[in-house]
Amino acid sequence: MTIRIGGVCVIVAVLGILIYLVGVVLPLFAGASVSVAASYPLLDPAAAGGLLFAAVDEHLQTGIYALADGEILAFEAATGRVLARDRALRTGPRITAFARSAVGEAVVYGFADGTLRPGRLGFAAVLDDSGSRSINPVISIEDAWRVAADGDPITLLDYHEQELQNRLVVYSAGG
Repeated sequence: MTIRIGGVCVIVAVLGILIYLVGVVLPLFAGASVSVAASYPLLDPAAAGGLLFAAVDEHLQTGIYALADGEILAFEAATGRVLARDRALRTGPRITAFARSAVGEAVVYGFADGTLRPGRLGFAAVLDDSGSRSINPVISIEDAWRVAADGDPITLLDYHEQELQNRLVVYSAGG
């Protein structure tokens, strides 16, 4: 009886594949469980009522939220540690409207004095010299644009950012 070397290699390869498949498929029949990876309070219940926007980056490393009182806060998603805080919008007129583009990181704030301020709230990936990736928050709010008469509060905003065209719809209390 003669066995060819090629036949033995095929048998060994098929057995190797079967062992690999059993190792991959067998855990699928084990029971699954879900647990909380991290839990911490970001906002007290009173502040949570004024939440305008909240997001976490796709790698679940960094989060950001904006409140109706003008505070913008970036935090480490695993621990809740504050990374950046911007309170520039708290010093001006009262925020009366907010919109975020469904695509991208663009936001627009409307104010009680008839102005609006566009900006960006999001994330940027940064590689250091060793090739390690980190996610940094992006908080950028532009200067005010006058869009309604002074004292005519902005009541509704809608913003759509697209590749070729951006659309901003503004409605003030005075129509």
